[in-house]
Amino acid sequence: MIGRWLGVLTAVVLLTAVASPAHARIAADEDKADFTLEFKPAAGKLTSKKVTMEELFADLNHDMVRNDEACDDAIKRGVVLDTWYCFDPDDKSSRGAWIPQGVSHASDAFEDEKWNGRSPLIVSWYNGASTRVTFIDQDLQYRHVRLVVPNASGTGYRNVSVHAGGVLWYEQYIYLVDTKNGLRVFDTQQIHRGSGSDKYVLPQIGVWKTKTASKSENFCTNNPDARFSYIGLDRSSHRILVGEYCRSRDSSNGRLVAYSASAGRPSVPGTPAVPSDVWDLPVPNIQGAASDGTYFYLNQTGNAEEGPSTLHRVTASGRGMTSVKTKPAPTGAEDLSLERSRGLLWSVTEYQKPGRMLYRMAKTF
Repeated sequence: MIGRWLGVLTAVVLLTAVASPAHARIAADEDKADFTLEFKPAAGKLTSKKVTMEELFADLNHDMVRNDEACDDAIKRGVVLDTWYCFDPDDKSSRGAWIPQGVSHASDAFEDEKWNGRSPLIVSWYNGASTRVTFIDQDLQYRHVRLVVPNASGTGYRNVSVHAGGVLWYEQYIYLVDTKNGLRVFDTQQIHRGSGSDKYVLPQIGVWKTKTASKSENFCTNNPDARFSYIGLDRSSHRILVGEYCRSRDSSNGRLVAYSASAGRPSVPGTPAVPSDVWDLPVPNIQGAASDGTYFYLNQTGNAEEGPSTLHRVTASGRGMTSVKTKPAPTGAEDLSLERSRGLLWSVTEYQKPGRMLYRMAKTF
């Protein structure tokens, strides 16, 4: 009888050992299917006057303030920063309804990390009904540009209305995450004059879209729909990183996926963009991700406006991820962008009460 049970037990163990890799492959294939995107071009193109990036950067109208007390309440509980920047105190739209979310440095966009010999950044914001991108020069001057969807005739537009949780400037394109649908795409060579209070607008040229829109009730479950919460880059291998924000009370920490990119795009239009890699995040509440090719860096929020947030340095093996070191980060830390040559991680904070700031932290700690 004992021999019989030992035989059964051995068979179970062997079956488990054989089945697990197959099950893992099936799970990975399902995840990749969830995040597979197809490009859908915009219905129209704006007919208003186009504006060059040079013209835009010659017309910046706000000034950031370096290391100012106006926003330094976001730095608390062991957070150490050498440099942070507060938005212009006269820029009322940087307070209240407009909330900063995403950030991307010229280091993402260009191999030499420069646009016209300079090192600008962009920041994405939302206010519930509309979305904008802020172009920030290395001299700390900036201007907001509204993101819009052209109508079919190109004679008008409507606001882009998404959470804008992450933004990526990659080659000439700007990618904005659309939580339930994928990645909205904008072209820096297509800036236009706007109307009314919009001096400049940036029209959507298309969207890399999932086959079916995700449902909120299916986020972060045991059988989850894809959630596009933030976006980053591993420029060492030209992989676009997209991750899910899941809360500590959810049944999953969320996933991070990578798309192998070419010519600044996750795939050639007409060919589906299928993730090359899928990882399970090591902790919940992740708001941003970047990679230098050796480590991943993740921003994790905590305790809402009380903070602090946590910066994780992470390794990956298979589809698993391990946080190997942590460091306190400013309260309300969001998206991440890596300035490669200086080893600096850039981010923004979202909460008005502790102070909204653009900041940088060394990736080595």
